[in-house]
Amino acid sequence: ADRLAGGTAGSHFFAGGVVAFYSVVVFGIARLVRSVLGGTRYQLVYDEMPHTRDVFDLCEAVAIARREGSLLREAQLYETILLLYRSPETLLQLTGRTLKRD
Repeated sequence: ADRLAGGTAGSHFFAGGVVAFYSVVVFGIARLVRSVLGGTRYQLVYDEMPHTRDVFDLCEAVAIARREGSLLREAQLYETILLLYRSPETLLQLTGRTLKRD
């Protein structure tokens, strides 16, 4: 039985290539689905805040300080926002304990 050069090696390479291709496609699709659906669990906390006016005003104050060139004030306000979001209890006190109802 005459075999062409690279026949056996070529078939093993091709089989490995198909497995690699399949793996890349499956992992790519899984990552896409996870990125589309996975971010909602992190946003849920913030989407359901009932009274966000104070938080919004704080964000607006950062933008105003930046526009006016008051970098120290901007940094202080930004740090306040970071501390607020790092403390769920403080965030609850500021935005209310009941969930938003549509």
